[in-house]
Amino acid sequence: MAISAQANGLVKVWETGTWREAYEVPAHPGKAAFAVDFAADGRTVPTAGGDGAAVIWKFPGGSWKVPEYVPPAPRPMPEPSLPSVIEH
Repeated sequence: MAISAQANGLVKVWETGTWREAYEVPAHPGKAAFAVDFAADGRTVPTAGGDGAAVIWKFPGGSWKVPEYVPPAPRPMPEPSLPSVIEH
């Protein structure tokens, strides 16, 4: 099995013997999926996307399940305050 991430948020799992698509998951709809990997068990796939979410997917028996844990999107960082300029 191999896995790929796409700019449209889809994650695809491929059968490496035939290079046929085995599964397609809308992991991060409308945003880029930019990090994917197989966990050591070979059935768990963590993904991260442009929507700010990291998602854990499982596919036992050949079917994807709803993510077990979806953390909230990160809050925007506050703008750094610039020191006041004092003219002499």
